[in-house]
Amino acid sequence: MGEQEGMVEFHELCELLSDISESCYCAGWLSDVEHSVWAMLGSKAPIEFGIGSVSPADLERAETLSKAIGGWAQYEHGPRFVSAGEWARRHAEWVGKITPKRDEVQFPWARRATNG
Repeated sequence: MGEQEGMVEFHELCELLSDISESCYCAGWLSDVEHSVWAMLGSKAPIEFGIGSVSPADLERAETLSKAIGGWAQYEHGPRFVSAGEWARRHAEWVGKITPKRDEVQFPWARRATNG
């Protein structure tokens, strides 16, 4: 993403991730929310998340914004752009760190979303 190219879409994606975090966990940007939402992409049904749920419309919007900017957003001392290739590497690493207990209790959709 160029310096100005895709900035509106990037900020929209950051705002959407923050809104999901706030509505589901009462947190401005829940740790790893970017990974959690990424793993949910493609769902055609609402996904329970924390005290709320993530709608298919929000997931579709996140995916559209991601395609528009050619990457994803990750929080590292503030929201940062991560290219699609680098994000794929980081997300795969994150998925590898999910423990069975966390997978079953906190992120039951994570295994489905990453194993097809």
